[in-house]
Amino acid sequence: MDICLRYFERLTKKIERRHVICFLSGLIIGMITHLYMITNKITNWDDQLCPRGVGGGEYLGRWLLRHANEWFAPWSVPAVNGTMAVVLLAAAACFILSVLEIRSTLGSILLPAVFVTFPAVTSNMTFMYIAASFSVAVLLCVIAVYLVRRTKWGWIAGVFLLMDGMAIYQAYFAIAAALLVLCLILDVLRLEPAPDAKETAR
Repeated sequence: MDICLRYFERLTKKIERRHVICFLSGLIIGMITHLYMITNKITNWDDQLCPRGVGGGEYLGRWLLRHANEWFAPWSVPAVNGTMAVVLLAAAACFILSVLEIRSTLGSILLPAVFVTFPAVTSNMTFMYIAASFSVAVLLCVIAVYLVRRTKWGWIAGVFLLMDGMAIYQAYFAIAAALLVLCLILDVLRLEPAPDAKETAR
């Protein structure tokens, strides 16, 4: 037990303060924002049609969705799946914080706040039977970009993680693409000396 405590203490010391702030901000704001959906049962057509299932599944190209769904409540249980969705999105926000190299405390609070309350995320909460699984897809796509940016050979793992994320829900490819474009813009802005208009456009 003592070994586990020492390991946990060493691990927590390695976590930067901005990541702790980011995760807690995402968790608290996410829970407050989605509290009504998490504590109530509001169904839509899909939620009624798939009481114990994943909806489209394989025939829509989401061959990993069924397996991701097994990690959470198999039924449409807002208290479980909704809470897990918020936790996973808060974790994804921490990776975005690192990818975009945001270091300010205000940025560490605002980024997850925007991320967990974005309309596309809010609409996912109406599909409680797969809300947590979709959040896994978001997390995988964000980690893929993180690995591409942070390590020399990270693009290899990044390709597989992005593929897995798209195998859960294809729409989250756009998150990875948008993050990579933002990274390219940041790279151009940080060039020294500052490039001219032609070089910036290229």
